[in-house]
Amino acid sequence: MSVREASKDKRRQRITQAARALIQANGTAGFSMRSLATNAGVSVATPYNLFGSKRLVVLSVLQGEIDRFQSKIVHDVEDPLSTLFSVASLVVEQSCEDPTFHRSMLKFLRQEESETQRHMSAFSDVNSNVFNVIIAAAKAKKQLREDTITQVVAEFLEYSLSTVLGFWVEGLISDEDLENRTAFAFCLAVVSFATEKELPGLLVRLQVHQSRISNASIRDAVKTLDAERVSDTASMLKKVVG
Repeated sequence: MSVREASKDKRRQRITQAARALIQANGTAGFSMRSLATNAGVSVATPYNLFGSKRLVVLSVLQGEIDRFQSKIVHDVEDPLSTLFSVASLVVEQSCEDPTFHRSMLKFLRQEESETQRHMSAFSDVNSNVFNVIIAAAKAKKQLREDTITQVVAEFLEYSLSTVLGFWVEGLISDEDLENRTAFAFCLAVVSFATEKELPGLLVRLQVHQSRISNASIRDAVKTLDAERVSDTASMLKKVVG
């Protein structure tokens, strides 16, 4: 890399880092290219020259998060299904370490065209798709049956993960529920294809997460009921005092 290219790359990194900090504070819509330039310590023209638009700056931030996620994945060559559930844990861990930031990023991505969404997915490339690799390895290790269609299961895993994350982004489920629902969905995706050796363990895992989801739902229902009772009591007292 030439000195000029190295300098440009350094400025790109600085701008991406500044954009990440601004998104953390104000969301993807909460900053201008001028404020970005100020925070990055560059001229107003520099972000435009290096990226082209604010949208492409945000996509650069998102790509950094995808790269960081992929770098954390450790493949267990002896137990591919263990890798699958570790991926589920990694998704939850990275999402919940900075929930405001990651909700903003996921909302931004959901507004993008489908082609961009596929491109910016951590599991987009068919040949290096983490789910494809894991399912193929699980078949080779005889954890999953040979007639398992790798691509179909991989697509189902990604669809399930996207759906559960969507509920979390909208605040409909808690961080804890995100973890249990993700693991439960992953269990459902592979349990029908499990070999006799793996099936009992997967069924136990499925039952554990189902139970935790049910308990969380009961707790939420109780909280809602308690809130309604408090509201009813307050209304009654207001009528009495009034």
